[in-house]
Amino acid sequence: QTGAHKVKMSRGFEACSPAFRRHVDGLRSRYGPLLFVSLLNVKEGEALLSNALLDQVKDYGLDKSELDIVTFDYHHQCRGGSQEKLTSVLLRDVGPHLKKHSFFSY
Repeated sequence: QTGAHKVKMSRGFEACSPAFRRHVDGLRSRYGPLLFVSLLNVKEGEALLSNALLDQVKDYGLDKSELDIVTFDYHHQCRGGSQEKLTSVLLRDVGPHLKKHSFFSY
């Protein structure tokens, strides 16, 4: 069953932090201010990974205008194949960022 897997973190926060910082530094030098959009489940199995990402973003220490994250539990919000919350919820949360960031849409 899709989504039924157990997420296990093989490294702790401190061990992952330098790699996360290098990755974000590279993205920021190339693109400028960043917005991460997390589609991870915020409960159950993926919650561990979702919380670890949130913690890394907070620990990075930048103002939200330079590095921010929007969480959208895709499996919960789009349950049963309904896509309407992609526009009513996700676009509402991401929309203000689109005005200040360049983006590609296909």
